[in-house]
Amino acid sequence: MTKRKKGFLGLTGRQREALFPYIMLSPALVAVLVLSFYPIFLGLRLSFYDYTLLYQSRPFIGWQNYIELMRDATFWSSLTNTLLYTVLNGVGSTIIGLGVALLLNRESRIRGFLRSFSLFPWVIPSVVFSYVWMWFFQRDFSPINDLLMRLGLISEPIAFLGNLDWGIGPFTLPFLSVLVVRLWSSFPMKAVMLLAGLQSIPAELYEAARIDGATTWQQFRHVTLPMLVPVLGVILTLTLIWNFGHFDINYLMTQGGPRNATNVMAVAVYLTGFGQFRLGYAAAMGGIMLLVTSLIAIVYIQMLRKREDL
Repeated sequence: MTKRKKGFLGLTGRQREALFPYIMLSPALVAVLVLSFYPIFLGLRLSFYDYTLLYQSRPFIGWQNYIELMRDATFWSSLTNTLLYTVLNGVGSTIIGLGVALLLNRESRIRGFLRSFSLFPWVIPSVVFSYVWMWFFQRDFSPINDLLMRLGLISEPIAFLGNLDWGIGPFTLPFLSVLVVRLWSSFPMKAVMLLAGLQSIPAELYEAARIDGATTWQQFRHVTLPMLVPVLGVILTLTLIWNFGHFDINYLMTQGGPRNATNVMAVAVYLTGFGQFRLGYAAAMGGIMLLVTSLIAIVYIQMLRKREDL
């Protein structure tokens, strides 16, 4: 029997071929490990210490930070607000994005302009549009207040970001005001992804549905929606993860106030770590955020596997 010739590192040609993709991926894998997983490990490790910048001693306290979190009213308030913003903004912006995508998918002479214009909220830096919306929502010089007063709908200006007496059910006016801005800023990404999904649907399916006498609503329900399920799954998963860790709009507009009405986990972590200098306690909050986002990702992966098995 002839022996196979071995080359570099004593590997055969087939072995080198099988190893080649892993060698090509190794730089990216090292970068992810160094830039992502190592900081996560350090953050989780920090959550088990009483790490405060005001004192030199940083003793190991085990689960004490997490136990204190369970008794912290601010933590539970921020967690509740985070879940509400995550669900309401995730579902709401997806519905708005789907409506916009359906409009942009229609034949029109200005379709190119409308598609570009729909990306307007997405490309503006959050610092810029947050301060513009703060001007809209302020009490004294707000164009919204001016319009409402001219229409006779209100008798005096409203402090949209500070009035806790107004609201809809359990949602205060500041909470709803920030939610509007988050919906406005996040729907374009969904619209772009859903528009791509709409354009990938074969036209023959709609022609067959029309021949069978399907109405526009029936075509949307039985053709469009089923074909968009994979895209909607990706969008909702990414949206839930991004919204759970959302920081900039809530911090820039209200810094979590008034009275924690708009406080979310990311803002609470920042204010605890860099406002109160309790880095260990803030790291424990970050550990809870990591746990929740990981659960969302695991659930989505399991759903994908079940879908592939069907």
